[in-house]
Amino acid sequence: MQFLFPSVNYNPDSMLTKRIHVSNATVLMILMLSLTIFIIIFYNGNSIPKATASLNETTSADISNNNNKTTVPINLEENVLLYEAKIGNLVGTRVLNVMGEPQLEYSIVENGTITGIGNVTNTQTWIDTLRTPKVIHGEGKGVMITHDGQRATWIGYDIGQIQNNGSIIYKGITIFNNNATEDMAFLNNLVGLHVTIVQDNNQATKIWKWQ
Repeated sequence: MQFLFPSVNYNPDSMLTKRIHVSNATVLMILMLSLTIFIIIFYNGNSIPKATASLNETTSADISNNNNKTTVPINLEENVLLYEAKIGNLVGTRVLNVMGEPQLEYSIVENGTITGIGNVTNTQTWIDTLRTPKVIHGEGKGVMITHDGQRATWIGYDIGQIQNNGSIIYKGITIFNNNATEDMAFLNNLVGLHVTIVQDNNQATKIWKWQ
């Protein structure tokens, strides 16, 4: 980095030269301090809380695994359960990127239930970015279809954490689009909070209305 000053005759004893040296040192100190503060704020702002869970032991308020218990940050008991799927099958995997942070694409089909509607097939695609060996960032989209052809589409964003037993817990947000049809139209523009637990090739999901 270069600092530009007016041209002067160098004299070690002149006040102008001394002030230029002090100015250089001061600017460098300020820049280094600012960079340090930025790095601290950035990493603290992107820290992810730890969580543990078991695939078959998900409740509306907490997720438990053996003797460990983690409370979901938002009290979901006060929210309306919109959707639940106990069976979700992985039907396809594709590698998108191996340079830098690896990216994988997953195709999944869940057999679930929408409250007040009944059974639906939730076909979805997720792109997972492996941020660290334990943390995954997910972006997904999907369509829920009833047996008589009613549908609702959504997009989702979440953070997944790999557990010691190999399962993955995802916590995130589901945003429904405005193209739901017939009885499912109440989902239009609705925002939900979801928790998904993946164990081997199966996953279980719950979505609560964010209210």
